[in-house]
Amino acid sequence: MLNAEQQRAVDSNARKILCKASAGSGKTRILIERITRLVKEGVNPSDILALTFTNNSAFEMRERFKKANPDKQSPMFCTFHSFCYRLIAEDARVRAAMGYSTIPEIADEKTIKRLETEVKQQLGTKLSGAKLSGKSPLTANEKFDYDIYWKNYRKKLIIANLITFDTLCWEVCDLFINNLKIVETYKEQYKHIVVDEFQDTGTDLWLFVRSFNQSNLFVVGDENQAIYQFRGGDSSIIKSLAVNPDWEVITLFRNYRSTKQICSYANNIYGDNTSLIMQSERDGCEVITVEPPSLTEAVQYVLHEGSDTQERSTAILCRSNAEADSVKQILDSRNIPYNTNKADNSAVDLLRSVDDLEYRLGWLSSKLDAAQYTQWIRLCAVDRSFRTWDAFAYHYGDDWRIKKDIERLRQIEYLMSDSSLPYERARSIITFLTGKEIPGFGSFTGSDLADDESTLKFCADYCTSCPESNLYIGTIHSSKGLEYDIVHVLGVGSPSFKIDGEEMLNLFYVAVTRCRNELYVYRRCDYYG
Repeated sequence: MLNAEQQRAVDSNARKILCKASAGSGKTRILIERITRLVKEGVNPSDILALTFTNNSAFEMRERFKKANPDKQSPMFCTFHSFCYRLIAEDARVRAAMGYSTIPEIADEKTIKRLETEVKQQLGTKLSGAKLSGKSPLTANEKFDYDIYWKNYRKKLIIANLITFDTLCWEVCDLFINNLKIVETYKEQYKHIVVDEFQDTGTDLWLFVRSFNQSNLFVVGDENQAIYQFRGGDSSIIKSLAVNPDWEVITLFRNYRSTKQICSYANNIYGDNTSLIMQSERDGCEVITVEPPSLTEAVQYVLHEGSDTQERSTAILCRSNAEADSVKQILDSRNIPYNTNKADNSAVDLLRSVDDLEYRLGWLSSKLDAAQYTQWIRLCAVDRSFRTWDAFAYHYGDDWRIKKDIERLRQIEYLMSDSSLPYERARSIITFLTGKEIPGFGSFTGSDLADDESTLKFCADYCTSCPESNLYIGTIHSSKGLEYDIVHVLGVGSPSFKIDGEEMLNLFYVAVTRCRNELYVYRRCDYYG
C-alpha cells in the first residue's frame, strides 16, 4: 500500500519529474513500481534507460524488477560510465566519431600518469595538475595552453587505443549534447530516462540526461544526502530543478525506517536551512550523545550498550577507513566478531548462485571495480560468446573481489553433490557458511528438503535468521543505502569530521538516517589526533 505522495510518483505522467525522496521513504520501491507501471501500460522495456551510480545498485534494481515482472524483458539498468562504454564498444560509428578504429581499452592509473607526464614535458606546460584536471579555473591565456595540452594528450590516448573514464564520459556526452546524427537512434529509442541518486549527479550526466529533450525524465534524489562532491557530484543541479517551473516536484517526506526522535534529530542538523523535513509515525527512545575521552572508551561504551542486543543489527560508523580500522583493531584484540560487508546478504547471494548461473554472473560482475567491469563489457562486445559464467570465471576468477566467493561456491556445489540425506547436506552447508557447528534444527525433520532448490532456500533462510555477526564496522560512505537497528556514529566534531559546510552536514545526516531504533552520537575532537 503506497501513501499519497508515493502513488503520485508512480502514476504521474508529467514529462519532467523531480522526486525528492527523503531517507527511508521507499525510493527504490517507487522507481521499480513506476517502471513496472510503464511496462504494464505498454511501454517497451527496451525504451527505458535507468541510470544509477554503482554496478551493485544497477544489479539490485534489475533483480527487483525481474522479481516483480518475471515474464517481462528487463529495461537497461546501468551506470552512466557503463552505458557510455557500451556505446563505444558496440557502435562503430560512435568509436569513429571519437577517433577510434577499434574498441579502446580503459587506461590504468599508471599509464595515465605516464602519458600526462610525456605531454607536459613535450609542451613545457606550466599549468598545475589541478588546472589540467579541471579542478581549478583557467584564465584566458591558460585556456589556450590547456587546449593544446588536451589535444596532444587525446592524440596519445588514441594512438595507444586507450581511453579514460573521464574522457569517455565527456566525449560521449558531447555527441548527445551536440545532437550528432549517429546518436539519434538512441534518443529515439529511450523514451523514458530514470536517474537514481540524482543528488550525486555531475555536470556530464546532467548534460547527457538533459539532451534527451523529447524523452520523459524522472529523477530521484535527496539534496541532504549529497556526499560525493569529491567525485564530481554537484548538488546545485537538484536544487535548481526543485525551483524550476518546468519540472513537477514530488516530495516523499514520510520516513518508514526511523523513529520520530531520530527523524527530528536529523532534521535539526540543518536548523532552518532544509526544504525536506522528514516525518515518522513511530515513537522510540531519545538520541543519546556520548563524550568518551578516547576511542577505546568509545568502543567500550558501544559494547556495553550492545551487550543485550545480540539479535539486532548494529553499526559503528566512522568518517574514514583509517578510523574504522582503529575500531577493528580494538575489537580484534578482544576477540569480538564483526563483519565488514556492506550488507550481510552474501550467504543468500551465494546460495542463489549455485543453480542460477545468470544471477551468479550478474552478482559477481557487479562486485568488480569500474575498470574491470568495463573491460568485461569490452570482451563481450568483441565476442558475445564471452558472456558466459565459464568465460567470466576464466578472466576474473583470481580477482581478489570475487575469488573468495568463487571458492565458497565451489565448496557449496561439492557439499550439494554429497549423497547423504538432505538434512545432513543442509547442516553441512550452514556449518560451512557460518563457521559454526550446527547440532540440529530443533523440531525440524528435513522432510521438506525434497530437492536441491528447497535445500538451498532452507539454508538461505537459516543463514539470514542467524548471521555470523550483527555488528558492522565501516565508513559512513560505505553505509549509504543501508539500515541498522542500532547505529553508533563515532568522532563527530573531530578534526576529520567537523560538522561545518554542506558536505560534512550531509555526511552526518546520512549516518544518522541509517538508524531504525537507537542512535548514539559520540562527540569528541581528539579521537584520532
